[in-house]
Amino acid sequence: GTDIGCADLSWDTPDGLENVHEYVLAWGPSQGTFTDSATVSVTEIVSQGGKSYYSRCGLPDGRYCIAVRAHNRYGMWSAYTSQVCADVTNGDTQPPVPLNVAVSQSDVGCATVSWDALGDPSLAGYWVYYGDQSVEGAQASEYGDSVDAGMATSKEICNLTEGKHYFAVKSYTGAGIKSAYSAERSVVIDNRPPVPQNVSATESELGCASVTWDAVGSPVTGYKVYYGDQSVADGQASEYDDSLDVGGNTSAEICGFSEGTYYFAVKSYTSAGDHSDFSTERSLAMAGVDDEAPTVSSMNPADGEPDVELNRSIRFVLVDDKTGVDQSSVAVTVNGTNVSNLGFIGTPASFDVVATPDSDLPANSTVNVSVTVSDLASPPNTHTEAWSFETGDVTIVDTDPPVFSGMSPADGATDVATDVRDIRVNVADDGMGIDMSTIEFYVNGETVAYSTQGTSANLTLIYENTGGFAPNATVTVRVVASDLASPANRDEVTFTFTIKSDVANVSPNGMGEIVPNGFWANDPSRPLEVRSLPMSWTVRIFDTAGRSVRDYTNNTNGADWTWDFNNDHGQRVARALYLVRVTDPDGKVRQSGRFLVQSDP
Repeated sequence: GTDIGCADLSWDTPDGLENVHEYVLAWGPSQGTFTDSATVSVTEIVSQGGKSYYSRCGLPDGRYCIAVRAHNRYGMWSAYTSQVCADVTNGDTQPPVPLNVAVSQSDVGCATVSWDALGDPSLAGYWVYYGDQSVEGAQASEYGDSVDAGMATSKEICNLTEGKHYFAVKSYTGAGIKSAYSAERSVVIDNRPPVPQNVSATESELGCASVTWDAVGSPVTGYKVYYGDQSVADGQASEYDDSLDVGGNTSAEICGFSEGTYYFAVKSYTSAGDHSDFSTERSLAMAGVDDEAPTVSSMNPADGEPDVELNRSIRFVLVDDKTGVDQSSVAVTVNGTNVSNLGFIGTPASFDVVATPDSDLPANSTVNVSVTVSDLASPPNTHTEAWSFETGDVTIVDTDPPVFSGMSPADGATDVATDVRDIRVNVADDGMGIDMSTIEFYVNGETVAYSTQGTSANLTLIYENTGGFAPNATVTVRVVASDLASPANRDEVTFTFTIKSDVANVSPNGMGEIVPNGFWANDPSRPLEVRSLPMSWTVRIFDTAGRSVRDYTNNTNGADWTWDFNNDHGQRVARALYLVRVTDPDGKVRQSGRFLVQSDP
């Protein structure tokens, strides 16, 4: 034995070599015994200088006594040579066993096996064995597959079926001698693709859910969104009602939902049709599509009311808390005759309407009223409400004019901030009510536009001061109004205030002011603004269901913030009524309001 696991043989080349066809080697553990033999072609023998040489490797440890005989092409055999003996050794009986074997799933259908490198110089590599039955646990006598890893200390094995697989590693020498198996390791192969993460669901517009998630990557080729009105995660249902395949997109907009709470989850899938588990389920309370017409309520005179005065106006409230009331659609008839004199107070979400007939109502008669109204949905929802009442034979005698109060800034006020954001006047009439068409609002002699809050009996007029005033200026305000009596009673109020000289100082009254408050957003030139925000004050916008839509915290003292009608995800909000809250760093509400988004992007 001259090399690990090898026996080197040599003998004198016999005469008549050209006739030798092959040799037979026979060996045993001692002289005089043969326990095994092998036939060797003459082409495997090296002849040089009258000697023939042959090496046989891959022998286990032990003593070998070998004899040789020749066989010529004529079928004749020589006698065996005498036996010669030598000890063959592989060092240890086998090379060392690989240690710290570990296995984990590295990809769909793939597992990576790793182990520590062995420092034995006789090693030529490692062989990885694997199968779906345990050899160590005696489920099988051998593993179903194996692969040569060379001198690497890890190997990725793919195309594994779903389920549990077992792995072991052997080292081997240059002579092909292998170690015993390493400790067996197992892994459960899951061929399902990864679960989508960071799933979110928001109502992008009325009745539409916007669902988003993070891309998973290879081997995922697409996603499917599942949804329904019952939770699968909470066990309310075993499966979702509907699903939508969105291909490789990482978002979906699904519309047509009615008002209620809905549940959403996402699965990824591969080109082979394998689907992941459900993502984390997300719930979404939705206002839903606007499929309900505005309501008509608070009718005055009420249905069936007797002895109504002949000169009474007809009042009612229109409410639509989703898309809002289409003011232009409102039609009122009294005994079949159209009433053109309509006064609207409030916002499209809730209008207080006063209808004034052109003449007194007929005495001692039944009066039939009909109101038809549509909302701003597309297509619109329309509702007609009809009621009747009985008149007497008297009229209301109203000789008192409207009463003005609550001027802000107050009459005679000094040091008013240059950027005071609005001027307010309250006007009330407890008789026939205010005739909206007669109101005139002047600032420094110029007619200005105004908005209203309240009812026709008690009304607040608001002028939005978008341009500010010059320092040290005196501002004069004049408001004129008449009531609905016949003949009408008319009155006016005039008050003045003085602007301070310090331009930079913002009055506490204007801090975080919401402008406009309770008005339409007809176009981007009339956005929602929150003005003069102190440092670290926060603006929060909610939908009518109380869900947070947009948050903004100011980091510059005295700055204005304009809402771009997008939510926190940068998506355009639905046309609907929104609630606004302005809070200080302690969470105290400093301003609150409401704002109707009417226009499309």
